[in-house]
Amino acid sequence: MNTATHTFSINFPNHSGVETLLTFVKLMLLAWLAIITVVQSTQARATTLVSLTFDDGRNQSAARLLLLNHGMKGTFYVNSDRVGLGAPYLSKAELDVLYADGNEIGGHNIGHVDLATLSDAAQKTAICNDMQQLVNWGYQVRSFAYPFSSTGPTTQSIVAAGCPGVGTYESARAVGGLVNPNSCNGCPWAESLPPANRYYISTNNSIISTTTLATMQGYVLEAENHGGGWVPIVIHNICDSCGSSLSVSPATLDAFLTWLQARQAQGTYVRTIHQVMAGDYGPPPPPPPPSINLLNNPSLELDVNPVNNQADCWQRAGYGTSAFTWTRLNGGGHTPGFAESLQVTARTSGDRKLVQSQGSDTCAPVVTAGKQYVLSGWYTSNIPTGIVAYYKTSAGVWNYWQTSGNFAATSTWAQGSYTTPPVPADATALSFGFYLNNVGTLVTDDYAMFLKQ
Repeated sequence: MNTATHTFSINFPNHSGVETLLTFVKLMLLAWLAIITVVQSTQARATTLVSLTFDDGRNQSAARLLLLNHGMKGTFYVNSDRVGLGAPYLSKAELDVLYADGNEIGGHNIGHVDLATLSDAAQKTAICNDMQQLVNWGYQVRSFAYPFSSTGPTTQSIVAAGCPGVGTYESARAVGGLVNPNSCNGCPWAESLPPANRYYISTNNSIISTTTLATMQGYVLEAENHGGGWVPIVIHNICDSCGSSLSVSPATLDAFLTWLQARQAQGTYVRTIHQVMAGDYGPPPPPPPPSINLLNNPSLELDVNPVNNQADCWQRAGYGTSAFTWTRLNGGGHTPGFAESLQVTARTSGDRKLVQSQGSDTCAPVVTAGKQYVLSGWYTSNIPTGIVAYYKTSAGVWNYWQTSGNFAATSTWAQGSYTTPPVPADATALSFGFYLNNVGTLVTDDYAMFLKQ
């Protein structure tokens, strides 16, 4: 029998070829992991925009400082005919300061009327007369909100058509249309970017007194978890126990804004309505320098009631027994315009001073407990003077708080400045001014109040 021997051989690559193959495999794996990482990172950073919107201009004096403290801007939809009517409405001076801070002022129609109940002509009048007044006040007005979130068959087209010779609204916000607790199942988690219908922007339900911080946070988190988008928050009154169910406490709103600040790392940013409509979706710009004056009418220029010949949002105050004269000077101030002169000609006790109005809920600047503030103003005086400060409690009671050291008498303009200690826990607002506690003459101008950084 013939025996055949079969030899089987396997040709292994040389050592150099093995290294090349392993290197190739490693590169492929690294590339695949990089793709997965980019996809996951993109998903994690899907942009979510939050717009803080404030309707009706009622009980919203606290909004300014809360927004400033968190480096945020809001959109304030106001009925122009109600501005300056007195509490609880915003004053014109407050609206001017909000606008100067970079907040957006939007229209809400004359009289807060239900547009769906009006004729086309009446709707246009209510919308355009409101816009005309806001424009006359010097505001750029681009955004509108429907009172009661109510529209008729032609309302959206009337808003979109604009106001000839005045301007055109680029958007209009409703209320509702996004998912809410116990309602609107199946609705979107967020408005799309850009919105599908710019003249009917959807929101979650209005914030009410029973809306918890967790619910407000949930609106944002659900949007983040479902691919991002736009979450306009609808706020009316900012107050504790102010008799309206459409309200949020300042403490809850402050906590929400603090939480929102930390969401920037997740790609969530706060933008005004106009900023979103303009396509401003990216990270926010650096915060402004700490140079925003918290006072209303700080240079004493505004006086809408010339009969009393007294600067708006300021009051001439004092206690004890003395003979004195107040004069509103037109010229001769630290800067061109008005200044305030106080002359004490006889004194037995007490003092006299000009301070932010303590009889108004909208004039004295809102403060945050635990924060410090820098108070200042320019003065001339023939005797030493100083700054005296008061704070308002949550019960609405004004208390004496602090007095600075003396500022020397001076015949030329000098700036007196005083940094407060931390604000008491129960303080909600602050009022201060220069005082005279002896016979002499004091002229003041250009006051300022800054949050200490």
